[in-house]
Amino acid sequence: MRAGIDLIHQRAIQSSYDLTKYSSQVSLDLNRRRPFYAGVAYEFGYQLLSASQRSLADIVAGTDQKIFRLPQGQMLFGSLRPIIGVDMRDDLARPRSGFLLQVSGDFLHSFSSETQTVNGVRNFHVNLIKLQGLVAAYLPLPFLSSMVFSARGGRIVQLDDRSLTPGDRSFYLGGATSLRGFHEDAVQPQTRSTATTSW
Repeated sequence: MRAGIDLIHQRAIQSSYDLTKYSSQVSLDLNRRRPFYAGVAYEFGYQLLSASQRSLADIVAGTDQKIFRLPQGQMLFGSLRPIIGVDMRDDLARPRSGFLLQVSGDFLHSFSSETQTVNGVRNFHVNLIKLQGLVAAYLPLPFLSSMVFSARGGRIVQLDDRSLTPGDRSFYLGGATSLRGFHEDAVQPQTRSTATTSW
């Protein structure tokens, strides 16, 4: 068993956004009894983001684009994130055979009753459950190589009619673990892609 407490403070000021975040997180992991593992984490925090459209300077400088997926306005939130899995791979660092099954969730709740603007600052209301699963099978091949078959899926369930989904909690594809022909998290719904790539 492993337990941890994290105190987080993030302050970022750029030409196109201003982000402040304070949070604390408590986590508990059971990872010594292979092939089964499980864990749970609870984060409580406050976040305030004011952002404008991305500029050419942001793109050239390589500004973290995940910032622009965060909800604009302020949010006092709690996030409960359990995870459970079965790992039957032969080697954790360089697996060649076996399979991996993992299920995780995120119960995200903001402590504001509704999405509204107070004193020029928007309260972002969230009340949702995000569920996702991963299954992967490894087939050994000659010359210390292997072939991997994997599938991932998930669903976001809104728990009330006023709840909105923050961009950083949506599902994305791209990168080495999904679509290798695209950059990390570059594939997304068309409406969001249009909104986040204009400058």
